Amino acid sequence: MLEKLDNINWAELKHAYGSAYQVPTWIRNLVTYDSKIIEDTLFKLKNHLHHQGTIYEATVATIPFLIELLTIENVECKPSILSFLRELSYRYYSNAAFDSIWSWNSLASQEVSKGREIYMKLLNHSDHKVRLHAVLILSNAPRFDNVYAKEIFDAMKNTFAEETKEIVKAALITGFGNLAVGYRSQLIDQLVDITQVIKRFQNNEANHNLSLVALLALPKLMLDQISQETIDALVSIVLVPPMRYVPAAFGSPDLLAVKSLYYIDEERRLEAMQAAMSRIDDGLMQSAMPRIDDGFRALLIASALLDWTFLNRGPILPNYDIDIGKDTKSYKYFVLIKKNDINHLTELQRRVVKAIIEVDSVWIHQHNLFETYGFTASRDELRHLLNSD
Repeated sequence: MLEKLDNINWAELKHAYGSAYQVPTWIRNLVTYDSKIIEDTLFKLKNHLHHQGTIYEATVATIPFLIELLTIENVECKPSILSFLRELSYRYYSNAAFDSIWSWNSLASQEVSKGREIYMKLLNHSDHKVRLHAVLILSNAPRFDNVYAKEIFDAMKNTFAEETKEIVKAALITGFGNLAVGYRSQLIDQLVDITQVIKRFQNNEANHNLSLVALLALPKLMLDQISQETIDALVSIVLVPPMRYVPAAFGSPDLLAVKSLYYIDEERRLEAMQAAMSRIDDGLMQSAMPRIDDGFRALLIASALLDWTFLNRGPILPNYDIDIGKDTKSYKYFVLIKKNDINHLTELQRRVVKAIIEVDSVWIHQHNLFETYGFTASRDELRHLLNSD
């Protein structure tokens, strides 16, 4: 057990606070039944090896031993270890200015991916929390090699019918959608079958949580084949979020619905969201659910529209610097339009900007929303610029 742990010269490796000589002790401390020691050790590992989201050389060296801990029967904190591994596996945008940082991120993701077979075995673990986090790491991060896509998908599908815990079943539904996004070309046949299964959950009156996660997953599975009924249902979630949702869905339903709408045909999506903004401005949402601030809801939709049309789907314009306080930095992976350069807008982008300008409730809370995308923050100036060309 952990025989190779002392083969590494940990004192020469670095984490957030210097030498990583303590790491072997922390790893061994996780093989205990003492919940206080486990809690303290996990805090130290996360604070030193993933401080404020940064990956270090000691982090990469630790990952194989975290994976090995998952194979040891009397390790009680397997869910926490799986969750930590998932956090360590996220990749970030690459940029020449940050290559020394991003290289460790990439290596960490590769190391986490090596535990694939162990994660799949844990799908059948007796503890539902272990099964839950096994689903999450297999379907969200890291990026496994394409040749393993079918194997992972089938392993999850085989556990789906027998799974009795609602939260794990919800994670599986969400996971099928995530795998469809990451490995669509490798899973063509599998997606046809699982889509039919998940569609049956969409209108599940007996379980609203599973109905919700099914609704959120279907756009990822079906893309342009999605029905207008599903689009309208997603927009309704943005306008009036459900009171309850499953934590495995990774966030609030309205934000998740906005993300799901990204996978739908651009024109259909924008029409639906612009119609939603009109409904908000007419006060329909406020009368339906007074506890929701309609200004913030409109801001959410406006942000999604700008993101979809300028960062994700619209034509990418030449790089421009971003002003951050007194400093100016250029991020090649985050491209903004040049301030006030309205002439470069496509017709679709122009239509979105005009629509947002006319929604009063957006401007209650928008602060620097438009400046984030390279525009002036003045509503009157925006109107003038759009009408002057």
